[in-house]
Amino acid sequence: MTTKRRLKELSYWIDSVYTGENVKDAYDVWSETYDRDFHRYYKGPEKVAELVLPEYGETVLDIGCGTGEVGKALSRKGGFIVDGIDISTGMLSKAHEKSVYKNLTLSSFSDFGIDRKYDICTAAGCFTTGHIKAELLRKVPFHLSVGGYFIVTFIDAYWESEGNAIIEDMLRKKVWETILHERYLVVSQIEGRPGEIDGAVYIFRKILNA
Repeated sequence: MTTKRRLKELSYWIDSVYTGENVKDAYDVWSETYDRDFHRYYKGPEKVAELVLPEYGETVLDIGCGTGEVGKALSRKGGFIVDGIDISTGMLSKAHEKSVYKNLTLSSFSDFGIDRKYDICTAAGCFTTGHIKAELLRKVPFHLSVGGYFIVTFIDAYWESEGNAIIEDMLRKKVWETILHERYLVVSQIEGRPGEIDGAVYIFRKILNA
């Protein structure tokens, strides 16, 4: 496949999963080439995994785990027991092939049962446009032990349109506190597409018992 054709296909899949009507089906198909197509441009999973520290605990829930890049990066660090959830069968299949998760669950985050608590929750690129609604950020603390950590990325557009209001409300209510806020380049320039995508990574620590 020529570079030009590969970039055209990448652009098609990006549009399909961020602005299309059936995100799940699009990810199911794109899963076959997702790591090859997008990895060089998108560094969210590596950024999130970099910030997961041993002193935060060992059990991790990777929300919207996709093809398992967060789990893969944590496996290289060692010392973590990671579960993942995702809505796409195809993406979960690729995550399973990496053999870095203890449990993988096919589920939306809204439907995912609160039957256990984790030391850490990660979310790289899933609280974003066309994916998980910001209101569901309120559900994250129910999956965390008191003192647990939530490491999450936001693109600027999502943060400004819906994420900021929810996070600020949770901070005011002392559900959690901000440990880190760091700007980073979420998606580098892809030829034929309009510019880079900027955003930020946050670490929140749960305060209230929920």
